[in-house]
Amino acid sequence: MNLADYFVMSMNMNRLFQILDRRVLREGSLEQFQKMAELVKSCLQLQGEDRPTMKEVAGELEGLQKLIRNPWSNQHGHEENEDELSDPYTIPINSS
Repeated sequence: MNLADYFVMSMNMNRLFQILDRRVLREGSLEQFQKMAELVKSCLQLQGEDRPTMKEVAGELEGLQKLIRNPWSNQHGHEENEDELSDPYTIPINSS
């Protein structure tokens, strides 16, 4: 059995968190890992037409990235606008 098959089998048996390294689990929330794993599983579909397009994958990853960068936004009623989240290295320049 290859790694991809093992991953899909583990997901189907609801054993995702048993196959992830404990150190990795400290890097995010269970919800984030579950969403990422579902995306990976969809990318591993045998039939190409069953897999998401690269555009769909990019959209999902952007959503996860926003969740990871600002997981508390919904809890505290503070949300950053999309421009603030799009590039962490952007420095606004104001002309005076």
